[in-house]
Amino acid sequence: MSLANFEPIPIGGFRGLMTLPGLPSQVPADYAIATQNCAYPPGAVTMRPGASRLYDMGPGALGGNGVSHFEIFRQPAPAASYYVFLASNVLYASLGGGAPATLIGDCGGAVHFRLAQYGANAFITLSNGQYGVGAAPTSPYIWTPASGRVSRMCLGHPAGTVPVATLALGAGGNCSLGVHRVAVLFETASGFRSFCNVSPAFPFTNLIAFASINVTAGNQTINVTNVPRYGTDFAVAGYSNTDCVKRHLCMTGAGLLTYFIVTTIADNTSTTGTINIDDFTLASSPLLNASNYANYWDVTASASASPSVIQNIPRAGAVTYGSRLVTWGDPGNRSALYISDPDAPESVNASTGFIIVNRDDGQAITNCWADKYGPLYITKDRAIWAVEDNGDVPANWAPPRRIVPNLGSISLSGVDYETDDMGVVSSAYILNEKGLYKFDGAATELSKNIRPTWKALNSAKFNAGAEVRVDAFNKRIYCLVPGPGQNSPDRIMVMDYQDDADPKWDTWIPATNSDMWTSIQVDGNVPLIATAAGISGAGGRYVRTFDPTANYDAGGAGNVNFSWFYRTGAIAPEMRASNMFGGVAFEATGIGTLNIKYYLIGGSGAATSVFFNGRMGDISTNGNAVTWLAGDLFTDLQSPMAIIIPGQALTFPIAVVNSPTSITLGGPGAGVLPLARYYVQNALATAPQREYTAIGGFPVRAALIHLEFGQNQFAAGQAAVIDRVRVYARPDGSRPN
Repeated sequence: MSLANFEPIPIGGFRGLMTLPGLPSQVPADYAIATQNCAYPPGAVTMRPGASRLYDMGPGALGGNGVSHFEIFRQPAPAASYYVFLASNVLYASLGGGAPATLIGDCGGAVHFRLAQYGANAFITLSNGQYGVGAAPTSPYIWTPASGRVSRMCLGHPAGTVPVATLALGAGGNCSLGVHRVAVLFETASGFRSFCNVSPAFPFTNLIAFASINVTAGNQTINVTNVPRYGTDFAVAGYSNTDCVKRHLCMTGAGLLTYFIVTTIADNTSTTGTINIDDFTLASSPLLNASNYANYWDVTASASASPSVIQNIPRAGAVTYGSRLVTWGDPGNRSALYISDPDAPESVNASTGFIIVNRDDGQAITNCWADKYGPLYITKDRAIWAVEDNGDVPANWAPPRRIVPNLGSISLSGVDYETDDMGVVSSAYILNEKGLYKFDGAATELSKNIRPTWKALNSAKFNAGAEVRVDAFNKRIYCLVPGPGQNSPDRIMVMDYQDDADPKWDTWIPATNSDMWTSIQVDGNVPLIATAAGISGAGGRYVRTFDPTANYDAGGAGNVNFSWFYRTGAIAPEMRASNMFGGVAFEATGIGTLNIKYYLIGGSGAATSVFFNGRMGDISTNGNAVTWLAGDLFTDLQSPMAIIIPGQALTFPIAVVNSPTSITLGGPGAGVLPLARYYVQNALATAPQREYTAIGGFPVRAALIHLEFGQNQFAAGQAAVIDRVRVYARPDGSRPN
């Protein structure tokens, strides 16, 4: 037989997964109708990078438990990042993958958290995956990595009044004559300050906890004793004496009501201090005003001023917006955003520091993002909103405006974004039950080629740990999602956008003998994977990465279940006789298993046969070693000698759909082939073929060649790449669509 009546049709490229509704034969030839664990370097398809172990945090790390979620606190280069893990209700931090330290020992039943980086501190919110959790007080935590200290975002107020210090005059000194008031200002490790019982009105003329003394001539030193210790001399529910790290003695001028900081006690244990300052010098001391005093969570606010006492409202998420901190996830009002004062992330006014985004619409705020130049974008379950800081208090901002209807995310990790070189958000990516969308001022669906695949995911459980992460360096977007019938994520839908105009999709699933992926982050140019307790029994001990030099998943025996299906497309039949393909040629490097499947489309039919022929290298076909002839297959295909091996006719029965024929690349003992070329020809290409009909009796596309590389698992060190495919069809235009 000869291919003289057929012409080569190169497949233009490997364009990833496409699962459009309808017949598989309607999928264009350059796409695959089913893929798993593939990557798409330019002009080729290969197995995905193996999930190798990047960091070993040590035996028993994270209490031997798996990770439910993790985030990153990034430090200026070259300092390593901190990795923060939530594992079995405990929050841990690891510097650069080192031994983890406990940050919060009891997270109130949380299974998810968010971390907002603000300067040298991180603001942490805990949730059940939908809204904030924890017993009061549940304001966000503040973590200062430099010191390792974790504290409440504010200092709670006691049920009663704060004790006052004892004042006594001493001989000599410089204090101005007259009556002075002295109060104690408490401070957290993050710099939050509070008198712990004060109205929010400056200049704090109605402080409850102050002492006063009349300075007389010759006795102008004020000796202070019994300075109250936070959490020791008065109790605050939910707080301890470690939440306060320093105290400030504050004094008014003689006969005045404005307070100035006069001395600092740099601990929460000492009980004495001395004031020796005249009013002229006092006036140049730090004045207590909005810039250096934060009355976070105004507990004196009335019920009409805020939904409840804000201090006791748990939150599910946090993000920075300019110099403000924004939090959300109030279980009692899931449309509420709490917004801090500028440059004071802990200071939120209970009367004016929040806005409501479309109250009572049955949707919850799940994500927010912003850059320093644009508005604050707010994602609810099924809409995107925007609001902009006008420099006034948030209550006086223009009302939020809906900019994209019918698009949102129910996942608290359902939005990620990429920034340009100036740190400005250029695009946001939104994980929605209908697909993955790009938002850059307008919404664009990125997953339209795989709508049936996406629809089959259990999107109702996207709020149980689904995540989207942008890997701008490797040009991939990772969507960690639950597969069909799964209640938690078990796979990553990967979009490769090296070619922006032609993104490629694939499904990445961990090897059956490796641990389940539970959370993913991207640190610079390195994707990082956290895992469940899993098969290895190591819990979350290992931080993994997708390593392009690794051909297997670490853990257990370390294999990748790599199966790639590439249907070349179908040959359209003629009205009276099916016009079958002439052959398929492709190039492959590596070792593994090659399976050829021959498909009849439009109905079942009798099995047929194919001839398998090729050149260059040794192969094993069903145990029979074959030595290929010299020459270039792609230039000699028109010659019968390039089609039929002298003395042998290799015929393999192939079922209509199942029972593939396997050809092992490399052969027994042959090692990795630098280049192997293969050719498959329909044994009956020159004979009339059975015509298959669809509904209504119209002719349909009759056959497909299905190349399946790697049906079986690959062991360590094995790899495979396919980088060229040609289909041979009739020169009259009957070719793959």
